[in-house]
Amino acid sequence: MKKILMILTMALAATSCMDILDVAPEDQIASENMWTTEELADKGMAGLCFPLFGVKENREIKEDDEKFTICDMWNAITKNDQLMWTTLSMALFMVGYCTTTGFATYYMQYLYGDINMYAILAAVCGVAQLAALMIFPLFSKKYDRRQLYTGATVFVVAGYLAFFFAEHSIGLIAVSAILMFVGQAFIQLLMLMFLADTIEYGQWKLGRRSESITFSIQPLVNKIGGALSTGLISVSIMLAGIKTKGSDTAAAAIDASGKLTIKLAMLAIPLVLIVAGYVFYLRKYKISKEFYDNMLADLKFRETKPAADR
Repeated sequence: MKKILMILTMALAATSCMDILDVAPEDQIASENMWTTEELADKGMAGLCFPLFGVKENREIKEDDEKFTICDMWNAITKNDQLMWTTLSMALFMVGYCTTTGFATYYMQYLYGDINMYAILAAVCGVAQLAALMIFPLFSKKYDRRQLYTGATVFVVAGYLAFFFAEHSIGLIAVSAILMFVGQAFIQLLMLMFLADTIEYGQWKLGRRSESITFSIQPLVNKIGGALSTGLISVSIMLAGIKTKGSDTAAAAIDASGKLTIKLAMLAIPLVLIVAGYVFYLRKYKISKEFYDNMLADLKFRETKPAADR
């Protein structure tokens, strides 16, 4: 249960590509005006000081004296084949996910025709993700991870296909967003579980645990996914005619060709990337429940085996 809660917390931190908190009007509290008044600044500093002075470190926990060199870190990543395939699948998913969320404002302004409806879309996506994270433990008790990943991918594909034809229907856009973000939330949780399992796999294969190195992959992949998606979005809005080189002024409207460019970049390319990540998982990821249990049993046997017999 603790492991599930930890993964849920990490997933909440990972679902940050859509900037839901920055849709508030200027007369309400948002990141742009948080520090503009003395009262808000005092509240902000109080929030920062609370964990600084209120959280205490458990000094009874002993740190691992074993140190990793740069070479050790490189070997821990490159020689763990399951970590490499998980990282590739996660990277493909994150590039697709962040690209879609990054296009949301452009979609609502230039395809749907009302930028003010973006707040509703962001709220629907946020609620869908939170709901998916809450119900995930219930589904994980009935289905294995491969079944969950397959079902989540089906949801994502259905959501993307519906979104492609939703253009002027806010109802269909909302339904599409729910399908997409419920599926994507499940996939994000599963990716973190796959990542956690590669720790024991690395210990079993290489004889050394590398928790810190393994879990550092996730924020790195998030950053890479965000950077690549930003590049794709920048090129796409120029090709669509929304912005031109050397000008920061956005066009008031775009033609049919520009709309198609936005839809392909926002929906088609990310869908291909997400499905590609799923295919890599199916073909290359081999840590099933049976494999994992056998691996743990073997690790336990190694620990209890006398040193002279090793």
